[in-house]
Amino acid sequence: MIGTDHPQGLCLRVSRVRDETWLELSGSRNGHEPPLFEGPVPARFAEVGDLSSRILSKVRVTNLHGPKRDDGTSLARLGADLFDRLFPPELKDLLQRSRTESLLLVLDESLLGIPWELAHDGTDFLCCRYSLGRHVPSWQAAPSSIPRRAKEALSLLVVSNPRGELPSSTEEGRTISELAGSAAEIRCHWLNGHVDSKTTMEWMPCVDLLHYSGHGTPLGGRSGDQSWLLADGSFDCSCLREAGSRSSGIPYLVFSNACHSAMASLDGGRSGGSRCLAEDFIRLGCLHYIGSNSEVIDWRGSGFASSFYKRLFGGESVGAALLHARLEVRSDSGETDLGWAQYVLYGNPDTGVHGETTISLQLKTLVAIKFGGDNETRDSMDDLRSLLGGFPESFFTHSERSTCLAVFNLPSDAVRFALTLQHRAPEYVNKSGSLPLRAAICGGEVQIESAQGSTQPLAVRGLPVLTAEALLALTQHGQILLSRPVFDGVRPVLRGEQVARGARVEWMDHGAYRFSELEEPVGICEIGIRGAARLSPPPDMESARRYIAPGHESVLGWRPALDLEVPASPGWILAEQLGEGGFGEVWRAKHKTEDKTRVFKFCFHANKARSLKREATLFQMIRDALGGNTRTVQLHDVYFEKPPYFIQMEDAIGGSLNQWLASQGGVEAVPLELRLEIVAQAAEALQTAHDSGVIHRDVKPSNILMTTKGADLGSLDVKISDFGIGQVVSRDSIVGTPFGGFTETFSKTDMVSHSGTRLYMAPELLVGRPSSTRSDIYSLGVVLYQLLVGDLSRPLASDWREEITDPLLVQDLEVCLSGEPSKRLGAVGDLAERLRSLEKRRTETFEKERAERRRSRNRYMAVVASISVTVFFLLALALGFGLFRESRARQGAVREAYYATIGLAQAMITEGKVGSAQELLLGLPEDLRNWEWGWLLRLCNLDQASYTHPTSIPSQFDISRDGRFLAIGTHDGKVAVVDLETDEIRSSFQLTLSRPTRVAFDLSGKTLAASAGDGVTVFDVDTRQEVARLTDPPSFWHASHFHPLERLVGSPVDKRKHPLGLWS
Repeated sequence: MIGTDHPQGLCLRVSRVRDETWLELSGSRNGHEPPLFEGPVPARFAEVGDLSSRILSKVRVTNLHGPKRDDGTSLARLGADLFDRLFPPELKDLLQRSRTESLLLVLDESLLGIPWELAHDGTDFLCCRYSLGRHVPSWQAAPSSIPRRAKEALSLLVVSNPRGELPSSTEEGRTISELAGSAAEIRCHWLNGHVDSKTTMEWMPCVDLLHYSGHGTPLGGRSGDQSWLLADGSFDCSCLREAGSRSSGIPYLVFSNACHSAMASLDGGRSGGSRCLAEDFIRLGCLHYIGSNSEVIDWRGSGFASSFYKRLFGGESVGAALLHARLEVRSDSGETDLGWAQYVLYGNPDTGVHGETTISLQLKTLVAIKFGGDNETRDSMDDLRSLLGGFPESFFTHSERSTCLAVFNLPSDAVRFALTLQHRAPEYVNKSGSLPLRAAICGGEVQIESAQGSTQPLAVRGLPVLTAEALLALTQHGQILLSRPVFDGVRPVLRGEQVARGARVEWMDHGAYRFSELEEPVGICEIGIRGAARLSPPPDMESARRYIAPGHESVLGWRPALDLEVPASPGWILAEQLGEGGFGEVWRAKHKTEDKTRVFKFCFHANKARSLKREATLFQMIRDALGGNTRTVQLHDVYFEKPPYFIQMEDAIGGSLNQWLASQGGVEAVPLELRLEIVAQAAEALQTAHDSGVIHRDVKPSNILMTTKGADLGSLDVKISDFGIGQVVSRDSIVGTPFGGFTETFSKTDMVSHSGTRLYMAPELLVGRPSSTRSDIYSLGVVLYQLLVGDLSRPLASDWREEITDPLLVQDLEVCLSGEPSKRLGAVGDLAERLRSLEKRRTETFEKERAERRRSRNRYMAVVASISVTVFFLLALALGFGLFRESRARQGAVREAYYATIGLAQAMITEGKVGSAQELLLGLPEDLRNWEWGWLLRLCNLDQASYTHPTSIPSQFDISRDGRFLAIGTHDGKVAVVDLETDEIRSSFQLTLSRPTRVAFDLSGKTLAASAGDGVTVFDVDTRQEVARLTDPPSFWHASHFHPLERLVGSPVDKRKHPLGLWS
């Protein structure tokens, strides 16, 4: 049932069998899938032939005399009648409901005169619904006529107005040559006016594509064959075959835009023995032949060919380019103009001019370019290709909407290309008169179609292409728009100097827009060189309007990037992005004239500036409470008047603790003493904040800053930063203070929120209890634990004590990491004191332990002296009594061992382990053996089981490795397999008339081999089937075994001639 797409397209095979037509429709062209429909249909060839003539006549008359008002309707009516006569109801239903894009007709030669393309299914003509092509099995190319492999660049030969009497044909040749010149990797050769047969024959083997625009003769004309009329006469099928005999090369694609160049009669295109050009081109190895079934009116044919080649050069398959050219011409000229209806394709519609293609998914960044003029000129494309050559692994292509796309691996390359284009715009104006000032950039995963043997991709498809085209439609003159992911990814890495010396690049955020053809809103941004760029939000248009999500604030304008000066803070130039978060972004800036750096935290939305205001308030609280505190980052400036809001802070050149440790070679490369000092200084910094009434609430390595790059203990300087989610111990602490203007940034809800990093959050915060100074102690304890184990990503587990070998450090961690806040240290500064006194505490602990050991030793010596005499007396008394008891105990132990062995032997007999039980019994001492010993030994000597064969005497047997199966070979040539668990015969095999000389199981017990006089036979125990019979070399085989590697080993009687056989 056709309700879904078939990736290979539909294939309809039609053959004529006497008075019937055999039809077969399948969703696969390789014959691997069952047909969707197949069966004979009574042929009505006279009716179909008459109807075909009427359809072709309608197209011919309309083309010659011009369209009439009802020509389109009349052709559709005739096409519907043809559809009803050609196909049975079930097949018509399948074709009408199919959503597949392509259809290949496999036709007998006798059916070529039927205009299958113009059958109308009630919705549209087949050639306007499907990418449609014809294939004639009897026209297969000879083995020696194999087309050339696809190359990096294709060559096109355009032959136009060969007799010098068709000016419109010359214009057609010029148009196609210009299209080829602007296409990627197409080399065009144009022969126009007075072109003879010899020149055509010399060029034909050298090109991949051939376009002919000129006069042609129909099938059955003066010469009989179809032909092209060249300057020296007709170029017919005999000339074509002569050209083919001189060289094995033939074009991949031939477009014969001449009158009647695709016509074929109902007898297979051989009226009176005449031949059609399509047949000979295909037989010589051409992959695609396009011709006309009617007279070609010059301007109609030229327009159709131009539309076809524009799409073909843009990467579409031949069939798709032909389909879209039909639809475009029909749309432009109206339903009554039938110029589109005359063209026929012989060849696979799904392949391009390169042959087979592959599609891959790749991450790319696209630059969609709109030229200043109406069309892309050859000069402008050459200039762009020259500029693109400076960007590795980039290329030009066209989208399905003919948009010019430059494709890059890196977003920074795409942005640099667009900015260079903008900077050099005046050069392009002077050279080509076309100004490519409008560009749109978008990135993401795209589908790239490539041809085998070609390095130039054929097409790029996917959502990024649609997004880039939508952005391009929104751009204004002199504007470069980007999607926000590309914008944010490039700002931290691209400098204006990379575009041009002295270039000043501006970065603007224009907010989100909703596009009519895209499902989701797209964040729109702009880049541009100051003085050349528009740098203003694009106005709303019918297809795109500004979008603000409910409850969100849209803040437009400036965004930070490399080499930009900070607004409202003159002299500070952004040099490096340090991070980003929900509030905004963090950048390092250098002063223009002074040798100093600062850190700027930017926020662009008023509703998100709250954390910055809170942080500024807390910094000021700490500074005013403690004066020149050196353990927290210093705040230098704040700006909250309008976006971008920012706070300016001291720059710690050593970076965060994570970065500093990485620069030292990792955590374990830093001495333990230094790691402990880092935590001690961080504890002091937190203590100053707590003394000021401030709770940090987000203590972690990235918020512990190192102001020096070295690892010298004497110069180590640690500071705490990022109080963005910090809180005050009490709101009363900021009431009436000079910095109370930001009191609205503190709320009761924030005190119990889950803000922070979960890896470092205290347990009480995870269940919604309020923050406290002891919550910070817990977080710092986790940092200490990670530094001790050498891994800053290690979460705290319940067995953390097992990883800490120093008992004093275990104590320090316990008073930080207790699940109950009241059991933690009362002040975080106490942790600094404990860590710095670790060596002293170790010494004190050692002295206490040594004194205690000395006292214990003295007490021990006194006790030993007092009890020595008593012990000596008691030992003498007990010696005699002990010897007596020892003798009695030894005898009892021997008897207990005897009875234990008897019990074990009895259990073994019960389990069937008779041999092992007998060995145990025979090993017992003779003086202890009693009636139970004799009874068990008797059981060991009884038969365990008895098996008899009903027809013959057993001669050979084998037991499977797992002990489950017994194989018995008998004198009458039979082999039986007995299941030892059920005592039933599982399988029985007839071997030969002679008795088996050996039976053997393999290691699995599932395969059985039996050797006899004529060789070795192998059976499958489960299926009871013979697996193999081994008789080479001929001999009498008297043994067979299985090797542990599952290879069968056999030994013949004649050991001198055949000493050993080995089979797999």
